[in-house]
Amino acid sequence: MRPVLFLNLEGVCHPLEVSYAFRSGQVDVGAVPFSWIEPLRAVAESWDISVVLRSAATAVHSVEAMQKLAPAWLQERIVGSTSDVIRFISLDRVRKVNTAFGVVKRYVDEHEIRHWLVLSDDDDGWPALARSRQHLVLCDSQRGLTEPAVIARLEAAFIACAP
Repeated sequence: MRPVLFLNLEGVCHPLEVSYAFRSGQVDVGAVPFSWIEPLRAVAESWDISVVLRSAATAVHSVEAMQKLAPAWLQERIVGSTSDVIRFISLDRVRKVNTAFGVVKRYVDEHEIRHWLVLSDDDDGWPALARSRQHLVLCDSQRGLTEPAVIARLEAAFIACAP
């Protein structure tokens, strides 16, 4: 089984503003999806990873639609998305029903994934235990994958989490 990277799009692969454009159904000229993704290419190829999207964009658009927006080298690696809802919106309130960690952990358990990482700009719900946090590579939402240290941390995490 190939290693799996759970990839948050917003603030990782492109600026947060791109996601706001997705949610409204309008992607304008300034909102370029996957504009920060190129630094991930070498890691994706060297580890031969599969990618599972963990993104609010997949709640609005299908995985296939998001896949078509990705560069060709990434399209073939995207195998699905976490489908769990983190927030449930009703007429009178917004209720949090899960965490980012919770949706990933459920996917990992259901698919019996042994070698996995999460690349995200938030650590919502992640336990403090080092054993759990070694699967998380955080980045600054203002820089995402353009921050050179992120790729180095990702490489180190793939090594540390190998079965």
